[in-house]
Amino acid sequence: MSVLEVRGMGVALGGRPVLREVSLAVAAGEVVGVVGPNGSGKTTLLRAIAGGVPHTGAVTIGGTDAARLAPRDLARVVAQVPQSTEIDFAFSCLEVVLMGRHPHLGRFESEGARDHGLARDAMARTDTAHLAERAVNRVSGGER
Repeated sequence: MSVLEVRGMGVALGGRPVLREVSLAVAAGEVVGVVGPNGSGKTTLLRAIAGGVPHTGAVTIGGTDAARLAPRDLARVVAQVPQSTEIDFAFSCLEVVLMGRHPHLGRFESEGARDHGLARDAMARTDTAHLAERAVNRVSGGER
């Protein structure tokens, strides 16, 4: 079973088609790279999957139609960190990873020991633990 499936996705920006009939399936544990020249729609594809860009076609996450997920529920299973982003504050890389825990917390709830453990584990699994205390605006786009 696919954890992510995109069927017949199309995106138009400013009336101009950017993506046409894109389909893909990603299995659990599979690592997928999206490769193409500048302006080919790689970021638009990721933004559409995450619900940030209107699109045609269907996105299924874990067997559920993503269009039927509440924004908070979608944020619990889909996230992206763009390579280039303006961050004016010197958040540590660990603090940025912890921001991904926000959809899992209650209103006005702060991260606890479990959240810190999950964030550190995620950084260890992505071989970025050595960046935990570095300011995110002091690491390269690839490290981000």
